[in-house]
Formats: sequence, C-alpha cells, structure tokens
Amino acid sequence: MIQIDVSIDSKVSEEIGALIDSLTGSGLTDLNEVGGRQAREGAETYHLAFSQRGGWKGGRYMQGSLGKSGEFGSKVAAGWSFRTADPSGAVIGNNADYYAFKVNGGTITPKRVSWLTIPLIPDAKGRRVADYEIYARKKLFRPKGKNVLMEKTDDGGVRGVYALVKSVTMPPMPDAIPPEELLADEFSKGWLDALTDKLELL
Repeated sequence: MIQIDVSIDSKVSEEIGALIDSLTGSGLTDLNEVGGRQAREGAETYHLAFSQRGGWKGGRYMQGSLGKSGEFGSKVAAGWSFRTADPSGAVIGNNADYYAFKVNGGTITPKRVSWLTIPLIPDAKGRRVADYEIYARKKLFRPKGKNVLMEKTDDGGVRGVYALVKSVTMPPMPDAIPPEELLADEFSKGWLDALTDKLELL
C-alpha cells in the first residue's frame, strides 16, 4: 500500500494565510478534502500518461503473447483513492497489486516451489510452466547442470523457455510515484477552487 500526505504549502500569500487562519477546523477539513480528491485525480492522470509512454517497461521488457500489455498500468492508475482529510491536510493512497513493490523495489523468492521461472520467449510470458506446456503442446525439460527449462523445436533443435533462478532483486522503478510538486499543484488547485466557491457564498 502506498500513502501520500498532501497539504497547502507555506508559499501562500499573507491574505490567503490570514483567511486560512480564520477558518474553523471543519472548514479547513472540507477544503482539504476537495484538494485531496483533486490530487487523487492528478495521480491517476499521471499514471495513465506514464503507462502510455511505456514507463513500466524496463530495459529488459519483453512483449508477451497474451494481449495484456498496459493492464498493470491501468490498474495502478485506477488504484488511486482519496483516504481522509483533516485540518492539516489530506491523504491519498494506492492499493494496486505489486505497485508498492515497483515503488520500493525488493527481492522476490519462491514460496511454494524451488525456483522462480523467468520467461525467455514471448509465448512464455504470463504463463505458468504447466500452462505453457499445454499451450505449446510440448514437454519442457531441464538439461543436466543447467538452470533453464528447454523445449525441442520443430527443426530438431532446442531453445530455452524459462530461466530458473532462486531470487530476483529489483531496484525501485524511476518515476513510479507521482512527483510531489504535481500532487501539491493539483491539491492547491482543488483547494483554491473550493475556497473561491465558499467566498462567493459570503
């Protein structure tokens, strides 16, 4: 889970600062909620654009054959939600599967099997070994002393389908989290729009 605190920064004018000070706690909470919801929309827009320009595709990205390209990015964008607001600011968060791992990085190790299987060909991406064997109608084998699952090819040769590894360590993905400045700007826009609406009612 990823949570981000957003609030009006100290760069507001003296006039706005005085007005803020004059507001009640509940009034500030209302403004911060509007700002928080605007920041949530900004985070969603950021990740839609991030995904469209291939931001989730690392240097070793391989296009699979299952037609799921962009699915992760869409889930991250849709995963942003407004959490809470109080007089000090607002909180937005994202519970999309594997998103926190992309932000923080970490090490993946097998839990119920001895090896992790890393696809070496597009048709293997997104498929478990057993599913691939059904799909390809071929039995995979592991050559003695080699950490790879292979298959026989139609021309009489062999090729690697999955690499076998004990763990994979991934660094944090650059730009996986929306910039603080973007979220602060979006928060401020929503906050000031809500404040303008309040003033018009006075």
